Amino acid sequence: MRRRTALTFIFGLLLLAVIVIALGVYVMAGPVVPRSHLRQLKQGMSKSEVRAILGNPETAEEDREWVYSRWGNPGWVEVYFDAEGRFDRVNDESPFP
Repeated sequence: MRRRTALTFIFGLLLLAVIVIALGVYVMAGPVVPRSHLRQLKQGMSKSEVRAILGNPETAEEDREWVYSRWGNPGWVEVYFDAEGRFDRVNDESPFP
């Protein structure tokens, strides 16, 4: 009985380790911003419309460029606005498709 309890405990630890590793890979390998969200962006949208789709940016460069990034992920997404503050284009630097 004691051996069975020990094996169950070890199996549980291994299962937990696999889950933690899988979640870590997902966070690092997944896109910073889901492609489905990026496809919703239309040229001429206001900043509030873009924010409603993508959320708050990590940084805002001179209010004409927003950068979205995620800790542990080597990629980033840049969102550019024109002089009137309307969405112009996006640069997706995600390393994974």
